Amino acid sequence: MFGNRRDFLLATSGAMALLPRFGYASATWEDRNPWEWTPQDIQTVLNHSAWVREVSLEINSLVDTSGRAKPKSSRPNHGLPTEFKAVVRWESGLPVRLARKTATLPDKGVGQYMVSVSRLPLEFIEQSSGNGTISHDQGAGLDKTALAERFAKNSLIERVGKDPIKANHAEWVEADFSPRVVIFFPLGEKPIQPEDREVDLVSQIGALVIRAKFFLKDMVYRDRLEL
Repeated sequence: MFGNRRDFLLATSGAMALLPRFGYASATWEDRNPWEWTPQDIQTVLNHSAWVREVSLEINSLVDTSGRAKPKSSRPNHGLPTEFKAVVRWESGLPVRLARKTATLPDKGVGQYMVSVSRLPLEFIEQSSGNGTISHDQGAGLDKTALAERFAKNSLIERVGKDPIKANHAEWVEADFSPRVVIFFPLGEKPIQPEDREVDLVSQIGALVIRAKFFLKDMVYRDRLEL
């Protein structure tokens, strides 16, 4: 977190040039400099921007409740939508980091895409974990570390015509306002480019499938694709 306004200005000054002032009646968060964002601007970036998707979770009939794929399936398939909705957010995107006032990537995020999943139905996941691999002893609740490890093993970023990017790490973040799993994906030798046009985050936990589509043309900030 930034200690004060001066720290925030210093952290962001190298990332972008100042924009001319616009009339505030018609300006959006994209028109204003980050240190001028209102609370409403910040909420828009974190909840209603191109870097965020609210998605209905699906039940994948081709994946058993322990999270193991059945013989004919190597990755999650489309299934039946459930009443559960999760929020998928591209945490490493600069607008999201600026809204969280963490403009600099953490050391573990350098060279990584960071995508979070929040509003998970933890009680349902715990009850449907089957063999107990993501639960403590009975009554102790869900093991969040094991939950994150399961996400790391079962999460992909998919692009048309290219090999998927497999997650290499995930961790549980216990934030009061938005507890979430943050999934890390390596940029690798072939990072996502604007010409890829769209990408899909696909993940599963037990029989639940999370699928979120992001359109890259809308994820440009200050003339740069920000992932």
